[in-house]
Amino acid sequence: MRACAVRLGMVLFCAALAPSAAHGDGGIFVRGDTNGDGALDIGDPVYTLHYLFVSDTACDCLDALDVNDDGKVDIADAVFELSFLFRSGTPPPPPLDRPGPDETPDALTCLRGVEEGTLLSYTPRQCMLDAWETDIERDEIALITAWIESFGGVVHAAYIEPLPFNVCLACGCLRGYSIVVIVSGDKAIEMLALYGFMPIVP
Repeated sequence: MRACAVRLGMVLFCAALAPSAAHGDGGIFVRGDTNGDGALDIGDPVYTLHYLFVSDTACDCLDALDVNDDGKVDIADAVFELSFLFRSGTPPPPPLDRPGPDETPDALTCLRGVEEGTLLSYTPRQCMLDAWETDIERDEIALITAWIESFGGVVHAAYIEPLPFNVCLACGCLRGYSIVVIVSGDKAIEMLALYGFMPIVP
C-alpha cells in the first residue's frame, strides 16, 4: 500500500463525455526496461512475454513494455526489443538514455517513481454541467470518495481547492474547483492512472 496525494480537477470543463487517452501519466521509466532492473537485456523481452501470456504476471509500468511506442503492449514489442538487442535494430523511442516520462499520448500507465506522498493531478475531460456548482463542498467529496473506495482504495483526507483562474471561458464556465485527496492502495492508484491521473515526480 502506498499513499499518494491526488489532485482531481473537478472543474467545469466542456469536452468529450468519455475519458480520452492521457498524454503520459508522469511515471518515470526507461522504455524497454520492462522488468525495472535498470538494464536493457534479454530479461526484458522475456518479462514482456510473461506479462502477455502468463496471467499472474504483474507490471507497474505498461509504458516501459510498449517498446515500439505504438500505444499498446503486444508481441510486437518483444520482437522489436529482441531485434534491437541482438540484430542492431531500431532503438526504442525515448525515454531511453535515462529515465523520463512518456511524451506520447496513449492509454498506458506507469507507476514507477510514484512513492508515498507523490502528488497526482487530473485534467478533466468531461463536461461536469451545473451539478458541480450545487453544494459541491458537501456532495462531491462523498461521491469521489465512494468512487475511489470502489477500486479498493482508502481515502485518508479530501478537501476542495478553488482554482485561481477561469478554466474554460470558451464554453461559458465561470468557476473551477480541484478536489484534493490522500489515497492509499496500489490497485486504486493503478485504476486512477487509467482514468488520467498524472503523478508529478521529480
